[in-house]
Amino acid sequence: MRIGWIGMAAVLCGGCLVGDGYDAQSGDIERGPIIVNNAAGTAQAVAIFRHLLGEPNNGVAPGAFATGRREINWDAVPATVTNTDSFPLSFFNTNSPRGALLATPGSGTRVSDNDFADVNPSYAGEFADFSPVKTFAAVGSNQIDVTFRVPGTPEVATVTGFGAVFSDVDTTTSAVQFFDEAGNLLGVVQPKQGKDGFGFAGEVFPSAVVARVHLIVGDGPIGPTAFDRKAGGTQDLVVVDDFLYGEPQGTGHQ
Repeated sequence: MRIGWIGMAAVLCGGCLVGDGYDAQSGDIERGPIIVNNAAGTAQAVAIFRHLLGEPNNGVAPGAFATGRREINWDAVPATVTNTDSFPLSFFNTNSPRGALLATPGSGTRVSDNDFADVNPSYAGEFADFSPVKTFAAVGSNQIDVTFRVPGTPEVATVTGFGAVFSDVDTTTSAVQFFDEAGNLLGVVQPKQGKDGFGFAGEVFPSAVVARVHLIVGDGPIGPTAFDRKAGGTQDLVVVDDFLYGEPQGTGHQ
């Protein structure tokens, strides 16, 4: 039995999906991309997104697999590169092979186990963690890029989709932008202000066409002099937690 798009969205989460062509039995995407956000709660949106990307979670196994997905939740990051501004951008392809390379126009990246309260005490309790206890942010920028490799190798890869959990979304400035190998924009997804303190945004395509994703995380970067609007500031400050993406597929070049 095939359920039309509107019906499938209602079955899954009361409208948290936008797109068309989902086969309820096989899980295949028949036409066009599928967008998932957190209209019905972040945990449910993440569960649906995992299903769309496919099983299993291939963890830190090097090499490319025909099916499945990869996930990053930051929680196994060692103490030596936690609460510093120099988290290694290649960590999730070398130290923990999951085929993801990070980049930012800022001065660094930071994994935190204390809601970034050591950066600014006003952040204590503001940035909830979706998967306890660590979260992630760029330093000196609110922009993060993720490109893909065959896990544990330098071979350039593409994925079918990518999604991220955003913590403390208050406005509509956060977004995930999707690009192909030629740099063409494939789509833009924005997380909604979540009922549970989080927002989720992701998109799945019919094939592995995503070469890069660009995350816009809030209005501006966190920092010692940056304050969220709930703390008397003027910005919507946001950090990110879990990343989920399709199994990286090699392109044959580096």
